[in-house]
Formats: sequence, structure tokens, C-alpha cells
Amino acid sequence: MKWGLALGWLPLLAAQAAFVAPQEGEAPFRRDRLPIDGATLRDLSKECVQQAESAGNAPADQRRAAQWLAMALALDPANRSARDLLARLSSQDEVEPATLHPMARTAQLAVNWLAQPEAGEDAARFTRCLEDLSGANETENGAWQGWVAPLEEFIGPEEPPPGQPEEAGEKNAPEAISFSVRSDSIRVPYRENETASGSARVIPTEFTLTAYREKGDEPGADWRIEPPDHFSDKSRSLQLQVKKRISGRPKPAKLTRLKFDLPRWSKKTVAEPAQFNAAAELLVEGVYRGVELDPEVLFLATVGSDGKLGLPPLFWETLRTLEPDEGRRLILPSGAEDLLPSMITLDRSEFFLEHQVLLADTLDQALQWASLEPLPEVAEAGQLFDEVRKAKGTRSLGSFLAMPGPRQRLARIAEILPEHASARMLVLRGTSQWPRRLPREMYAREIRSALLPLGPVLLQAAGAESVDPSMLLEADSQCRQRLAPVENLSERVDARDELHNLAFNVSKSLGNLAGQIRRLDRDYQTSTHRIQLLVTPVYRDFREAVMRLTDAVGDASTFPAPRKP
Repeated sequence: MKWGLALGWLPLLAAQAAFVAPQEGEAPFRRDRLPIDGATLRDLSKECVQQAESAGNAPADQRRAAQWLAMALALDPANRSARDLLARLSSQDEVEPATLHPMARTAQLAVNWLAQPEAGEDAARFTRCLEDLSGANETENGAWQGWVAPLEEFIGPEEPPPGQPEEAGEKNAPEAISFSVRSDSIRVPYRENETASGSARVIPTEFTLTAYREKGDEPGADWRIEPPDHFSDKSRSLQLQVKKRISGRPKPAKLTRLKFDLPRWSKKTVAEPAQFNAAAELLVEGVYRGVELDPEVLFLATVGSDGKLGLPPLFWETLRTLEPDEGRRLILPSGAEDLLPSMITLDRSEFFLEHQVLLADTLDQALQWASLEPLPEVAEAGQLFDEVRKAKGTRSLGSFLAMPGPRQRLARIAEILPEHASARMLVLRGTSQWPRRLPREMYAREIRSALLPLGPVLLQAAGAESVDPSMLLEADSQCRQRLAPVENLSERVDARDELHNLAFNVSKSLGNLAGQIRRLDRDYQTSTHRIQLLVTPVYRDFREAVMRLTDAVGDASTFPAPRKP
């Protein structure tokens, strides 16, 4: 389906145009029921805004712009450019029509998919509206009534004769909204093991809350918390957490139902429900307080019963493996402050330029940092930080931070917003006082992170009828490579001897295990039972090493210990 060049084909009316804003929440389709991901929904929303921007000033064109904006906001209620254009048109500002560019390929593919019968009824309703706007239908087939005003209302009133008062306007007043929707999203990182060797990646996934009221719902009805489409133990835990959060609190006007859109979990997922519970509480709090959240914010925390933010399990392992995510805010608990300087020691100072890290002590503060319309100090700090990021160019970070200009800007950011951890860490890196060694706790964290991938390899070997010795040798080699750069970073020699050698010896035992299995193969004595007898002691040593390292870290109450052999 082509939707380009959709504007301007209707005859222009000579009458003056009077823009009428669409009624949000009256869309005939549900955003969360369109079978496409959140990023593509936002792309489609942007395409709709581009179509609206290219409209003319005649009544038919203004109504077409209202229809496109209604579509844009139904697809992405957080689309700031759509709301800005809507405000300008509603205030009768003169808007110069923009040049219409070809649709992005990803958006076109999504439109083609939604037009298929397999995409469902909501997609069919979306497609009928889109066909109306593309000029494919002689008459409108989409359900615009109650959502976008008819063409007659876009024709401005004529000047009344002298002495004749203007009509009060009640006759054309829109009907009361009987259906309302509020959709917010936040991104949450979760870990997923990619291979049998245990190498992990961190995936920032969109987590969406839709709050709405359907026709026929009584305003005083109890909240309904609908399960995600992909139901699991994790989503069941999430539902219970949200019910606890909203218990006894009044419902916002016109909203009686909540639904969360979670990713489809795979068997490889290592996501902690606590992280998604925290994101759910942040989204619910945004609904109650009328705060729209920036969907590009990344939130990594847990929330206590008192609203205090805490470090989730595997926090350091997750943080260390985050991919560069330029221009986006990363909200962390204030408890992470003592851990962050170790990034500099590990030669990962670029992390603080790739991510705009903000520390929050409570859920209330996290809500302020995640707002789509941030506080003035947050906006100013963000603007200055973008200037620093752009000014770096291709220079090395060390030489860039040695210049007085960037240091002054970063110091200014830290002054405006003391919770701006990225600015403070980069200021530290620009001095001669940055930490060259890791404290014992962080030294143990790094060694544990290097050792953990051995667990899945040993568990796989313990249950196999035959084991490829090269898999064990490869896991040993990768572990040693991860341990090597950490070895001499300890503040104390005794910690290096105690902790580093502990992990190194466990890794080395995989090489010995590979030799034993190779001899079994040579002697035709390979069996699941014999392999298990060889692997179990090695796995037991691995688990004991992880537990000792966890004691050194001091997070035994939250760290997911390896299961017993």
C-alpha cells in the first residue's frame, strides 16, 4: 500500500479553515493489539507526522492533517513532534507545508504486513483508516466518527453581520469522551545467554503500559490488570506487584484497565522479575501523576516497599555489557555511585560519554528524570552534555578531557544537576586523581564476572552422552582472557593471590577435564554416567569459587548463586 502523495488531491475549498483537534482515545484500533514492535510503531507515527506537516491550509487539507495526527498519536502517544504540530495547528498558527519524503522501508514493510488478514482485526481497522488517507477509497471506510471531526467543522464561521452576536458554540461542542487511553513505555535491560559457552549480551527491551477504559466500563469499576500476551511466571509476578502498587489508590479519570506489553521470553533469558516490577511501578506512577515518560530512557533498578531504589541482581554484569546508546538517559539507583569509578579503572571511561547516567534515590526522583518534559535543570544539563559529546569528535577521550573547555562544561553540568553521574565521572577522568586500582569488592565482582560463563558449559557437559573436549578448552581460554587484564588491578596483593588465583585454578581445571574425557573416548568408555563423575567435582569447585567471590563482593542476599550439582 502506498500512502505517499495522499494530501492535496481533494478540491480546495475557498472557505477559511478552522482546525479541530482529534479526540484522543477514540481510535478504532488498539496500539497494543497491532502485531508489530514498539520501535516500528514509533517509526509509523513519525511517518504520519510527516504527512500531516505536508498539508495545505484549506479545510479539506486541515482535516486530513488532523486525521494523520490522530493516527500518529494513536500509534505513539509520546510522539513529541506530533503534539507540537497539533498545538500549532490548534492555535491557528500559520504552518508552511513541508516537503513530503518517501516512506522509510521499515515502515512500508510494516504497513504491508498490517494489511494482511493474519494481522488481526485491529490491524484491519488501522488499514481501513490508512486507505482513506491514501485516497484508495471513494468514500471513507475508516471509523473516524467521534475521533476526527467531519469536514463541516473545519470550515471557519463567516463574519457575523454588524450587531449580530456570535453563536455560543455549544451546538458544535464535541461529545464527552467515552473511551480514553494512556500509553507509556520504558526500556529495561535484560541478559540473554547467546551460546553454550555462556557469553552473554544485554538487550534493552521496550516495556509498555497501556491504561484505558472501554465502552461499557463503569467509572467506579475496580481496576482490571490484564495479563500480557506472552504470559509466564515472570508476568504473573508482575501482575501481583502492580496490584499491590495500586491497591487502595483512586483511579485516574476515564481509566479503569491496565495492560503491560512484555517481550516474548526465551529459555535463554536471565531477566530478573525485580527489574520489570520496578519499571511497572514507574509506569503506573506516571499514569497517576500525569507524567509522560520518555520511551528512550533506560531504567535499571529495583524498588523497595518504601519507594527507595536498589541494585538489581547481576547489576554490575548487566551494566558492564550494555552496548553504546548515544543520546539516551540511563537511570540508575544512587547505590551505584560507589561502583561507577571502577569503570574508569577498567578503561571504560567512554561509557559515561555513550550513556547519560542519572542517579535516583527514590521512585519519585526516577519519575522526574524519566519525564518526557524534564525539569529545567535536567533539560539544561542534557543540552550541555550533548554539546560535550559532539565537541569530542574523533579525539581520544584522554586528550579531549585534558582541554579546559570540556572540563568546564562538565563541571557546570555537575553543578546544575549533582545527580548527573556521567559528568562527574568524566570530570574525575580529566584529573590526575582517577582510580588506578580496584577496591576488593569490585575486584571480586570482575573476577566473578569472568568466571560465571563456565557454569553453563559444565552443566551442559554433565548431562551429555558425549562431550567435545574442544568446547571445554575454548571456555577455559575465554575465561583466562577475561581474567588476564584484571589480575594486577587489585589494591592489595593478598586479594590478588586469594581471589584471582582461585578463579584461575577453576578455569585451568577445564583443561584437565578435557584431557580426561579425551582418554575416555580413546578407550571407548564414554557414557553419561562416566562423564558426570568427572564433571561434578569440577562444577563443585566452580560453585564454591563463585560463592567465595560473592562473599567478598557482599551481595549474597541478592546474587543468584549457581545451583547445586
